[in-house]
Amino acid sequence: MKGKVIGVTSRFKSRVVWVAALLFVLVTAFGFAAGWQPLAASTQWTLAPVFDPTGLFGGYEKERTDGGYFVLIDERGTVLDQTSMYVYRGDEFIAENNIRYRVKTVDGDVARCVTIGPEEPVAAIEATESVPAAVFGGGAATNKPTVGIYHTHGGESYVPTQGVESVQGKGGISDVAKTLESKLNSMGIKAITDDTSHVPNDSGSYRRSRRTAANLMKQGANYLIDVHRDAAPASQYSARVNGKDVAKIRLVVGRQNPQESAALDLAKRIKDHLDKDHPGLSKGIFMGRGAYNQDLSPNAMLIEVGSEKTSLAQAKAGVDLFAEELPKIIGAGTAGATKVGTRTGQGGSWKALGWIIGAFIVGGAGYLLISSGSIKGAAGKLKQFGGSEWSSFFGRRGRGGGRDDDDSDSGGA
Repeated sequence: MKGKVIGVTSRFKSRVVWVAALLFVLVTAFGFAAGWQPLAASTQWTLAPVFDPTGLFGGYEKERTDGGYFVLIDERGTVLDQTSMYVYRGDEFIAENNIRYRVKTVDGDVARCVTIGPEEPVAAIEATESVPAAVFGGGAATNKPTVGIYHTHGGESYVPTQGVESVQGKGGISDVAKTLESKLNSMGIKAITDDTSHVPNDSGSYRRSRRTAANLMKQGANYLIDVHRDAAPASQYSARVNGKDVAKIRLVVGRQNPQESAALDLAKRIKDHLDKDHPGLSKGIFMGRGAYNQDLSPNAMLIEVGSEKTSLAQAKAGVDLFAEELPKIIGAGTAGATKVGTRTGQGGSWKALGWIIGAFIVGGAGYLLISSGSIKGAAGKLKQFGGSEWSSFFGRRGRGGGRDDDDSDSGGA
C-alpha cells in the first residue's frame, strides 16, 4: 500500500511539473512574441509584438554611418537601388518599373538579387473594395481620417542646404514633416505632427519612437507616417516631375511584422497613384528585415524623402506631391474612396498567431534541452510526455467508459 501511495505521489508531482513547465513556456512565449495594444479611441484590441529577444523587432532596423551604401544589382549586374539601410538576404525591392526582386546574397556592399517578376498593380481596386465618401470624408462625414506624422531619425538633414548630414535634435527632416502636415491640412485632412526626439540614431531608435507612434494613435491618428531621408548618391533620388525639381519618395515595408501584408498593400496603392499622377516621383518599395513600428497599425507607413545629397527644397517639393495623392487613397473628400488596410489585415492576425505558436515551440524545445542536458534526453522526455505522462494526466479509460487509472485498486482497499 505504501508503494502505491508513493507511486501516486510521484505521478502527481510529475504531472504538476509538466503542467507548470508548459504554462511557463506558453506565457513566456506569448509575452515575448506579442502584446495587446489598444487601438486609439476604440474598444478594439490588436495583437502587436512588444518584446524582441531575438532581435527581430529592432536589431535589424539600422543604417550605415560610414558614408557607404549598399548596392542592389540584378543577375546582369544592373544597379537597381542604392541605400544606407542595412540589406539582408531575403529582403525584397519593387523597382520604379514595378519589377520585383529578392536579395539572394549580400557580399560586402553588394546585394545580389534575383528577379521575381512584374508586380500586379493594385490602384484599380474592384468595386467591392470601395466605400461611399460619407464613411471617410466629404459631405456630412463625421469620421474623417487623421494622419499622425513623426520622424524616428529627427536629426536627418540635407547637405546641399544645411551643410551637414545630421544634427542633434531637429534636422531638415523635421521641416519636411511640417510640409507634409501643412499640405494635408490644406486639403482637409487632419494631420498632427509629433517632433519628439529619439536620439541617438541607432538600432534602438525605433523602440524609442514606438511610444511616439502610440501617442499619436491615442490622439486619434488612423494613419501613421514615419518621415525619413535615405543616404545615397543624389542621382538615385533626384528627379524632375511636373516641371519641378523634386526628391523621389521611397516606401519601406517591414518584413518582420504581423501587419506586413497590409503595409505592403498600402505601399503598393500609394506607388500606383504616384506612378499615374506624378510619373518619376516614386523610388519604389523596399521590403526590409525589421518591423519599423508598422505592427502597430495596418495603416502605418515609412517614407524616405530624398537622400542627404538632395536639397531641402527638393525634399519639400517631393513630399508636397506625395501628400496630394493621400486623399485618393485614405478616402478624405473623395467619392468612392478605397478602403485601406482591411483586405490584407486579417492575414496579419494569422501571421501574429503563427509567431506565437513558433515562439511556443522554440521555448518548449529550449526548456526540454536545458532540463534534460542533451538532445537525446530531450527527445526521451518528449516521448514520455506524448505517451505515458499525457495518458496518465487525463486517465486511461476502460472498456466500460470508466477511468482505469493505475492507482485504482480493482479489488478494493
